[in-house]
Amino acid sequence: NKNLNKIDALIRYGLAASSLVLYFSGVVPSTPGLILIAIGLVFLITGFAKFCPVYFVFGISTLNNSNLQTKN
Repeated sequence: NKNLNKIDALIRYGLAASSLVLYFSGVVPSTPGLILIAIGLVFLITGFAKFCPVYFVFGISTLNNSNLQTKN
């Protein structure tokens, strides 16, 4: 079940790209960089899937509108 809108997914793609740039440019080296890459991969996967498990747990969906929606 999808719960992310296009803007939310684009933000996640940007965060994933930023994590790659920070690691490969050497700004965030070694283990913290690898952790940042892992977090970036999570953002990338959730963006492509248009599904966020954390949103699901809290009943949040940004899919219907640009505004944040909660399910009652």
